[in-house]
Formats: sequence, structure tokens, C-alpha cells
Amino acid sequence: NIKAGKRAKVSVRVRAAGLAKPRGTLSIKYGKKTIRVKLAAKRKGKATVRLPKLKKGTYRVRVTYKPTGSSKKLVTKASSKRVTLRVR
Repeated sequence: NIKAGKRAKVSVRVRAAGLAKPRGTLSIKYGKKTIRVKLAAKRKGKATVRLPKLKKGTYRVRVTYKPTGSSKKLVTKASSKRVTLRVR
């Protein structure tokens, strides 16, 4: 839960067997909008993204990972469980 007009943080961790430093693109979908972020190998599968200021309401947040480079050989596209974000 966050207050209206504030920016929410979305923390993501990508893990895959046999892959210590996944690379690829993260798509964070919230409501009807999407933010895309590149995940570099040096980040070791971790990323924190700040969403823009949100209005009151309920938002469903889902993260999708699309591998690139050498990560493509070991991992297919994956997505997270949907999480509900409530803005008061």
C-alpha cells in the first residue's frame, strides 16, 4: 500500500538454474501501462524500478522477463505472479 501521488518501488529478482548473471529485458506492467528495463549481467539478476506517481485505486502488477544473449540458451520467457498494489 502506498499513498496517492507517491512512487512505488518494484523489486525484481531473476533466478535460473545454471545461470548466475541473467541478462535480458524486464517488462513491468501495472494497470494498462508498461515500463521496460534492461537487466545487465553486472546486476546479477536483481533490479529495482520506481513506478511513476500513481492515482488512487488498485493496480495489478506483473513482471515479464525476456532473455537476451547467452541467457537465451538456458532460459525461456518467464513471468511473475500478479501482485495487487493498492494506492490510497
